[in-house]
Amino acid sequence: MRQFTFTVPGKPVPMERARKGRVGGFYTPRKTVEYQGKVAVCCPAGLKVGHKGVVSLAVDIYEEEIVVGVTLLDAPAPKRKGGDADNICKQIGDALEKAGVYVNDRQITRIVVNDRRK
Repeated sequence: MRQFTFTVPGKPVPMERARKGRVGGFYTPRKTVEYQGKVAVCCPAGLKVGHKGVVSLAVDIYEEEIVVGVTLLDAPAPKRKGGDADNICKQIGDALEKAGVYVNDRQITRIVVNDRRK
């Protein structure tokens, strides 16, 4: 098991949905691509190992920075079908907003996801 913590300075930038281009293809918005590049630059070199096992991710969001905690576990990653845990969690958050549980998913301040699928 290896643990890393690093900080991404500056105001957090949410991921934007892919956009349809003028000629029909899709593209990732520039703001999203730039922020992902910033996160990659802030990520410690020792973490960029192409780990294939289980990963635990903790993110603390502040006004002017994000603190990221990554734990690389020795257990092999399960071979699952049915979507990534983070995408499933986003789907649930959006669905609960549409169902009227809360006004806007921006109200969510804590998310805990344990993917227990085999």
